[in-house]
Amino acid sequence: MIEMKKWIEKDNYGDLTISSNGRQALTHLLSDIQRPNTERITEKDLMDLPEVVKRYLRNSGVLNKHRYQVVRLKQKGEMRRSPSDKWIPLRAVEYYTTNPPGFVWFGSADFSPIIKAKALDSYIQGNGNMLVKVASFFTMFDQKGEAMDRACLMRYLNEMTWFPTAFLNDFITWEQIDSRSAIVKIADRGMEAEATMYFDDLGNLVDFVADRPRMEGKELVTRRWRTPIKENGPMAGLNLPLAGEAVWLLDTGDFSYIRLRIFDIEFDPPSITGRE
Repeated sequence: MIEMKKWIEKDNYGDLTISSNGRQALTHLLSDIQRPNTERITEKDLMDLPEVVKRYLRNSGVLNKHRYQVVRLKQKGEMRRSPSDKWIPLRAVEYYTTNPPGFVWFGSADFSPIIKAKALDSYIQGNGNMLVKVASFFTMFDQKGEAMDRACLMRYLNEMTWFPTAFLNDFITWEQIDSRSAIVKIADRGMEAEATMYFDDLGNLVDFVADRPRMEGKELVTRRWRTPIKENGPMAGLNLPLAGEAVWLLDTGDFSYIRLRIFDIEFDPPSITGRE
């Protein structure tokens, strides 16, 4: 059982306060962590991987790191609900576990100076949930079910690029396509998701493409989806994607709906693991 000491996180754009629902979700997430692998990653751990994946992981800086158990990061950016909507500011804090895979994301978007939407997305023990409230009391979305579970597993696979040591876990498999791309697959609790990751010659991630369920009206419909990377760079001892966007490839055209930059990332942070 992980000891949790700190629940209010701040950034330069105001308070990111974890709600009571968020605390419950986070408690559930962290209580499920299994015994971590504390051994440092060496070339031997990369030996059986495709060459393009070896280059990516070396470039990411995973060698001599241990397999991180808990990750906390902050995000800032903007989002919109449709191509005709204006972009609105977004800030968020997100927590991940890597054994087993899971996340809790708490975000706040400013529709106006007085109207704010708050979202709590989670993937815990194979169960996905997207909860969005406006003005703290009106529920805009509260989506659960098998399709949401699969959507959240795909999201987790995508966001593992911010903690690439997890790509060495047993639930991940790889298949090289060519010198600049590979198929990555994740398996969790009877579900699977896969995507194609694209890299440059140095091993920097440049794109991630997959089929993912999308909310259309009141239903989740599988659509092509990609998250092109706009900037890679050093953070917390690794080389990570720092900025990018998410794009739906629709029959009506490409729809970019979120632009994000990450900052203040921590691995196995004492504030939530109770470690010194």
